[in-house]
Amino acid sequence: MINNLLSVTQPQYKELVRKILESPGYLHLKNPIKEFFQALAQHLGKMLSDWLIKTLGSSAKNAVNAPWLGYAILAVGVLILIGILIALYLSFRNGFGRGTRDYSILGETITADTTPEGFRQKALSCRAEGDFRQAIRFDFIALLLLFHRNNRLKASDSQTNYEVYRVLEQQSFPLLDQYRMTSVLFNAVWYGHKPCTESDYDGWLASLDVIWNEVISHGR
Repeated sequence: MINNLLSVTQPQYKELVRKILESPGYLHLKNPIKEFFQALAQHLGKMLSDWLIKTLGSSAKNAVNAPWLGYAILAVGVLILIGILIALYLSFRNGFGRGTRDYSILGETITADTTPEGFRQKALSCRAEGDFRQAIRFDFIALLLLFHRNNRLKASDSQTNYEVYRVLEQQSFPLLDQYRMTSVLFNAVWYGHKPCTESDYDGWLASLDVIWNEVISHGR
């Protein structure tokens, strides 16, 4: 019997071991998940090795013929997959980017179809009717939405004008003082019910237009 065992070739020996391990008595030793990842790692390692050898020549054969190569690729792939999943989660939580999820600015609902220019048109209509208080409100909403769409800030009803100022300050916005004066007059007219004449509105609007053009010309 010993002679018979010694005469077994290596392929025959491997086949004999495989049959033993696949028998019912040894099923508890098998781990399908582990075997799957081992096979995947070996396959990835072989693919990369073949590609490197083809690209770099036979001189790279020894360098890339490492058993850990497939596992390294698999680990990098898992990290990339985790990064993609995290990015998708954050995008979903934030409404897939700015401007695609409904929110509100100063009580006005903003959707993906809402534009800053649309609020400027509403302001023009209010000005024509002599309602300068509402005109200032719509123009100011338009400016905040323009900031939002140009990734200067994330506008919302919960954000105060002072908080907007601080965000712009952190970004070194060049017209920071001009924005501060514009927001101060808006607060006085809208929240403080300060009387606003046509002349007051036109002067305020000229200042807002300067800020508007700066954001447009240096959009992110």
